[in-house]
Amino acid sequence: MKKYVMGAVVAVALAGCSTAAEEASGPVADPQRIVIAQANFLDLALALDLEPVGSTYWGGAGGIQEYLQDSVPSTMEVVGNDDEPNFEAIAKLQPDLIIGDEELEPNLEKFEAIAPVATINSRDDNGSNSWRDQLNALAELTGTQEKAASVIAAADESVAALDSKITSSGQSTMLLRIREEQVRQYLPDSFVGAGVPQRLQNINLVESAVPSENGQWSVIPPENIGLLDADRIIAFIDSPQALQNAQANPLWSQLPAVKNGQLCTSENLTPWILTGPAAAEIVTSDLEACFAA
Repeated sequence: MKKYVMGAVVAVALAGCSTAAEEASGPVADPQRIVIAQANFLDLALALDLEPVGSTYWGGAGGIQEYLQDSVPSTMEVVGNDDEPNFEAIAKLQPDLIIGDEELEPNLEKFEAIAPVATINSRDDNGSNSWRDQLNALAELTGTQEKAASVIAAADESVAALDSKITSSGQSTMLLRIREEQVRQYLPDSFVGAGVPQRLQNINLVESAVPSENGQWSVIPPENIGLLDADRIIAFIDSPQALQNAQANPLWSQLPAVKNGQLCTSENLTPWILTGPAAAEIVTSDLEACFAA
């Protein structure tokens, strides 16, 4: 089976110098039976008015993203999770295109045995992650460039409107994920929050309090919680119990943001971890509530 690889910024096929759109002009020029093999791409596909016949889900969500469930086609089938796709179920759907990112690599031969595979890189050459770039790549592959442009314009307008409402310009802001067993601080250029916090000009995302091992987040040991020094903390939590566990640490109550009532929490974990325009809309709403408080 043929494989198509698209970069996040410039779509280029691995097999040569032609663009991915040119490479894909054969058997998938007008794909009708798309299977999404990475949950992030379901948000993107639906934004482009595509109707996948199947999709995997992010294991952390336990199913298709709740905020997308009213938008997915009624006949779309769930075909396992991102880490454990159900290849038999995918094959039964007889897809003409399977879409994912470089995380498909370990199972690529199995996917290719079913249908052509388009992998859209999750990061550009600089290591940055942007659902806008991925959306444009998917739009090029499916001939939906005009729709992609309108989706991106609407998202940009929403972020700009949020930015204009932030009155405390330059306030240091920290992004945390609070899990039941650990606290993670996300780096300023991480993928978290569907790229919304990173686009705000009127806040200052602070660097990690401790070194990061993956370039996305740092695990903050309990004894180092006191290093979380920022004017404002925005925390998306895995569960209410996770927040209680963090609050049980005596250092937590001494954090400047906590002492000054500048801790904002969200239980919308999935859109903060995943990405796409629908996720960005929820994150924008969360942030608007945070900065209005």
